[in-house]
Amino acid sequence: MSSFNGLKKIAATDIQNSGRFYLGNQLDTGTVGQALVSAGPNEPARWDTHTGTIQPLTMGTDLSLASGNTTFDGSIPDTINASGGSTYQGGKNISIDTTTTPDTINLDTTIEDADLSSSTNVIPGAVLATKVQRSYFFRSFTNLYAEYSTNFRTSFKAQSDNVMVEFRAIIRADNKVFYGGLYDYNASAYIADTRNRFNYNDETDQDFTVLTWWMRNLTPGNTYYISPYFRGSTATVYIYAGHNGSTDFFAAGIMRIIDGGNNVNIY
Repeated sequence: MSSFNGLKKIAATDIQNSGRFYLGNQLDTGTVGQALVSAGPNEPARWDTHTGTIQPLTMGTDLSLASGNTTFDGSIPDTINASGGSTYQGGKNISIDTTTTPDTINLDTTIEDADLSSSTNVIPGAVLATKVQRSYFFRSFTNLYAEYSTNFRTSFKAQSDNVMVEFRAIIRADNKVFYGGLYDYNASAYIADTRNRFNYNDETDQDFTVLTWWMRNLTPGNTYYISPYFRGSTATVYIYAGHNGSTDFFAAGIMRIIDGGNNVNIY
């Protein structure tokens, strides 16, 4: 068999070989399973074992091959197709628009079930109700409890198990003890532990006073009804509140109901 020395260029569309390939001066034909491996630029090719193993690629959920095969090993060109619809579903106040690509998650503009009266979903310290006596109002009391004003009857929904109730106004007691209490006008009974002594004014002093009550053992979500009642140790004591339009008149009378929250220690 004749041989060629040096580099010979071959331009062909096909090379048909029915025999063996020989490498190097030793005419090495390699062993079973070996492949021709490049040794790099300006280096002769050699017989060697190929590295790496091609594992079949298996299609998962909602995936398929255009060929219909269940696995892909690289032996033929193929296309991976995705199938199946949206994996989302709407919930309370949420809808899924499947006409867009990708799907659009829509949140309803009106939110239901956002009930702040829940014992696990509250805003501690929130002001639950406020009453203001802005116009002039003068009230006198004897030694018997009497309602301050039907305008100050207030209902509120408890957010925690306790609230603080404040009443601010100008008090005159004329050497008497001034008492105040909270009355449940719906149940016709006084709120427990709220008929209290607040101050003692000598002579005819008129003092701006803050009266404070604490209601406890409430049930979050329940509605409660209160109205402030007052009396003196003897007759007569007075409350001044509100403005008559002239300069430097009485400050407004104010009652506020404030949620106590969950971090309250009552002894």
